Amino acid sequence: MLLTNCVSARRYANLQADHQTQAAACERAAQATELALSQQQVRVLLIRTRFRLQTTELDTTRTQLTTERATRAALEADYNQPPPVPVATPEETPRNPAELKINRELLRRQINLLEGSVRASRDSLARQTQRLQRATTSVRTLEQTVADRDRTIGDLRQRLSAALTKRGVNVQFADGKVEITTPDPATLKSVLKRWWD
Repeated sequence: MLLTNCVSARRYANLQADHQTQAAACERAAQATELALSQQQVRVLLIRTRFRLQTTELDTTRTQLTTERATRAALEADYNQPPPVPVATPEETPRNPAELKINRELLRRQINLLEGSVRASRDSLARQTQRLQRATTSVRTLEQTVADRDRTIGDLRQRLSAALTKRGVNVQFADGKVEITTPDPATLKSVLKRWWD
């Protein structure tokens, strides 16, 4: 009788040790899945931050482009305005036509420089808009990936819990941990052995 009790106690201890080992393995698997999910969420946060920075840079470029357009319009208005007709007085001699021609040439060069700057700003704005669109697409793709993984993990947990519950094993997932309880250690041993095999 004593030998039988010792053998039963040893078997129960072995079953309990196997139960703890399998529970630890399930917990490690759940923690690894949660870690991968957290890494994806960090990537999403980084891309969102980059997206905000690019949006700020885009707004700055737009403001600069608006300012340069206003400056160009003012210069063009000044250029197109006819010069006042000088009134000759005994104390003042008429302005030299060559000097007026030089002033017009300087204004024309300034307008050409501003046009080049506006074109460069417009090209930069187009490139930044494209980068912004690509970043937006990347953020949406990662968010969808995270959402799909969340649903997959939830489905797997529900299927695992339902399958083990039918065999008399209760599984609870909470805070990245896995709790496995059963009134019969032998049932748990049989279920886990069939699962791993």
